Amino acid sequence: MIMKYIVLDMGNVCCRWDPRYIASQLTDDKDEQDFLVQSLFGSFQWKQLDKGDISINQAIQQLTKQYPQYGSLIEYTFNHWYDFFDVIDEMEQFIIEYKNDYDFYLLSNCSVQFDNYYQSKSIFKYFKDYYLSAKHHMVKPDKAIFLDFLNYYHLEGHECLFVDDIEENVQGAKAAGMKGYCFDGDVNKLKKYMNILKNESK
Repeated sequence: MIMKYIVLDMGNVCCRWDPRYIASQLTDDKDEQDFLVQSLFGSFQWKQLDKGDISINQAIQQLTKQYPQYGSLIEYTFNHWYDFFDVIDEMEQFIIEYKNDYDFYLLSNCSVQFDNYYQSKSIFKYFKDYYLSAKHHMVKPDKAIFLDFLNYYHLEGHECLFVDDIEENVQGAKAAGMKGYCFDGDVNKLKKYMNILKNESK
């Protein structure tokens, strides 16, 4: 079967998700950095945002109530963390190289904040569309989110390659009938895998 679509995760595939680095850009204070990494980016509220169960304002209010000493930092972080969610240049070049042969989709566990920043990231202009977990109230690695993605865009699983940096998510995609590749940061290895798939379809 010929592959027609490449479906990419966002964090550590399209953009560098490094909470420690992001925290270091938001504050010079080591204790505040530790708080952001452990208690904000690692919070229950952050996961709820990915699932679309709470709003950004609700998350800010809940975390501020829980950690009042960090109230201003919490609000500032929610408004600026994505300024340091840097595009992975090698992946952008990969998309440019393959965009005439495949349609690219994003499938990511992320909040609706994506709408605030995606236009500032050059990589996203090459995508046909963006499937955000928060808008569908499902998250990876649940097989259901991949089935819903395929149904939403009227795609066949065997025509899609899903690329994620977490093996558990890749397995979820495979369970839904998609091809899957666990990305380790090496775009050349991904290209070699693409060539294997291309030869298999001949």
